Amino acid sequence: MRASFSQIISSYFTQAELAGFGIVAALVIVVFGAWHRQTSILTALAATGIAGIAAGAGARLYWFALHPTTIDDLLALNAGFSSFGAIMGGGAAVAALRYPLFDDARQFRRTLDAMVPAGLAGLAFARLGCIANGCDYGTPTDAPWGIRYHAGTEIVQRHELLGYISSADFFSAPVHPLPIYLIGAIIIAVFATNWMLRPAGAAAGWATIIYASLRAIAETFRSPASITEIFGLNLGIVAALCLASCASLWLVFVYRTRDDTRRPGASK
Repeated sequence: MRASFSQIISSYFTQAELAGFGIVAALVIVVFGAWHRQTSILTALAATGIAGIAAGAGARLYWFALHPTTIDDLLALNAGFSSFGAIMGGGAAVAALRYPLFDDARQFRRTLDAMVPAGLAGLAFARLGCIANGCDYGTPTDAPWGIRYHAGTEIVQRHELLGYISSADFFSAPVHPLPIYLIGAIIIAVFATNWMLRPAGAAAGWATIIYASLRAIAETFRSPASITEIFGLNLGIVAALCLASCASLWLVFVYRTRDDTRRPGASK
């Protein structure tokens, strides 16, 4: 029997290992980004570490808010996470670090330009975990790039319930590779903005807008069973559009203000 893509990934890597790879990738990219943008590497690492912890907490709390269960489930390592919760938690932490860690706006914005690609890279590895678990999946498709998930994943149970497959089938019906689409959005966002050095802060804003816009498009291929809907709207699309709007406001601020403002009391 030919193995599915999800089965191949899950046979080599656990979700925890993929998360570890994501953390390592994020740290490597933030170090390179800080060096490339001539800002403090140690400060960038410190900010990334704090933001990473906040992102993990935000990812769990956001998922918990959408899937009310028990406190025990909230603390369980195998419970769900939300990428938008991670973005919200990490973003809030970065905003809170503006004055404690950074003497001036230019340093803060340059560090932000290094941190956003790093965070997206970590998220890309998390998407590979989604493939292994079969938790975020697309709608059925006859396209040649459609992928199947192996028995034991959420999607196989769902497809059997819907009558797409029988109880004897080991694989799901072919579906759009949603996590691959989302990884592609991350790659495009990171590489499209890597060359942006001025004004400081623009790269972070544009990377977020590109990712959020492409994600909103990718979300149209998501199976409704794998996402929360509000008033019939895919919450992933709504959240992506809100994220793009926030990044747009940030860009307006970046292009209209100076980036050499020092924090109150900072030495010149």
